[in-house]
Amino acid sequence: FDYRKGGGIRRNGDFVNPGFVEAALAQVPQITDAYVYGVPSANGAPGEKEVVAAIVVDRASFDPCAIFADLGRKLEANFIPSFLQVLDEIPKTASEKPQDRFLIEALKSLAAEVYENRDGGAKRLDPDALAALCRSDQGAAVKVPVQEARAQTGSDVRGIQWRSKMSDTLDLENLEDFECELEAAETKADRTARRRTAIQDIAPGADWNDVEHAILTRRSIRKFKGRQPPAHMIRRILEMGRFAPSQGNCQPWSFIVVRDKAMIAEMEQYCVSVCQGMTAGVDYTNYPQGSEQRAAIMQSTLQLNRESPNAFHPVPMTAIKSIANGRFAVFHKAPTVILILMDKRGVGVPQVDVGVVGTNMVLAAQSLGLGTCWVGFSKLLTSNTALMDKLGVAPPFELAEAISVGYPIGSPAQQTISRQTHQIAWWEGGEQQILH
Repeated sequence: FDYRKGGGIRRNGDFVNPGFVEAALAQVPQITDAYVYGVPSANGAPGEKEVVAAIVVDRASFDPCAIFADLGRKLEANFIPSFLQVLDEIPKTASEKPQDRFLIEALKSLAAEVYENRDGGAKRLDPDALAALCRSDQGAAVKVPVQEARAQTGSDVRGIQWRSKMSDTLDLENLEDFECELEAAETKADRTARRRTAIQDIAPGADWNDVEHAILTRRSIRKFKGRQPPAHMIRRILEMGRFAPSQGNCQPWSFIVVRDKAMIAEMEQYCVSVCQGMTAGVDYTNYPQGSEQRAAIMQSTLQLNRESPNAFHPVPMTAIKSIANGRFAVFHKAPTVILILMDKRGVGVPQVDVGVVGTNMVLAAQSLGLGTCWVGFSKLLTSNTALMDKLGVAPPFELAEAISVGYPIGSPAQQTISRQTHQIAWWEGGEQQILH
């Protein structure tokens, strides 16, 4: 699993979202500004990082032990920063974006005020400890032998001049530069040949790859086991959603994860009550044939169907009646529900972007052995202002969709599903063919 550069921090095999940590830091009264970043771990594990929280504090009330203790109550162990870097001001660009390189340079200063988290307490690093941390950040503990680099790149290093600081080892951070210099030394023919070998040519009739298999075996799950999926698996699913493509890369989405049984029950009960009210107002079969009430409601329902044919389609209307009668659970008794929020200011058609986000997440869940189901009826919750406030849904975001997540009961992938075969107009070579 590879984070895009700057997209996250891997620590002890877990993926730390800096935003979660910054949100917890923002709730500490003595902290006035905070930014979270990572530095290479001193244990030498490739890709592993230590979490550093750069903070601006109120000196009069500053207590690093209290801060670590507060974070310990709010965050999982891997999310708690290893170090607190106390600054007078966090260096930022003109657009208020924190600058990691200046923070790292400040961290390397032997006069830096840095506190290490030690068993819930805090210890200020002395010059020797700071020097050790700086050496770790410079990548001295994580080296790649040149011979190994040759093996990784499949290239020879003869004829390439390296910087004086490079001897028989390469920093992992410089491995990409190493490959670029190798490529520069290649002939055009060599580059073309190497790139062609990286292309996966798939023969007709070849087996499905992992991504294709996840798509073909995914099913909408409406029966879940009671066991709660681990939190780190849900975070992986969210991360796959976060890296979905969007129009103009505007990323018009946000997520709310609900794993609290009482909260899910409250959401479920409200949706049921709305469906009961709708059924009473649009289900004319509740009244005797020939009665005036039946005729009036039938006309009203037909009018609603003409005005909103998608919302009042027979499929959702049948489901609404089943929900009202207690025969169908809105969130399918799933232990986790992910609410997808849409930013109404999004570029182009943000509804499409939200659909792509959800698709990424359900396929990620499928690849992890979890089941999912889209819950369109979750939009019924939007009429409950108090519940929306409680969940944290606020403008410019609105609730767009929900996805129920959990371990499926049985073997749903063995169940066949029908898919229509459509005509496809295929244009190639100036001619049109019709394929199926």
